[in-house]
Amino acid sequence: MPDETCTGDTASSPPASVPDDEHDFLMPGPTPTSNEGCFAWGASWVVVSLVLIVIVAVMSVGCFFISRLVGLL
Repeated sequence: MPDETCTGDTASSPPASVPDDEHDFLMPGPTPTSNEGCFAWGASWVVVSLVLIVIVAVMSVGCFFISRLVGLL
């Protein structure tokens, strides 16, 4: 009879020597840890987006005043 431990044909539970709390990442659905990670990821993208918006606005105003000084507008 072939050994089924390394074939990947059947789903197996984690080894008994490893505590269950170390396998919480295998649980489906959102967890408090994944929610914190999603919030941090989303908040960082909001901050990056706002910084880029401010940079583009400053560049636009700067270009406007430079064009006024040169006499293009």
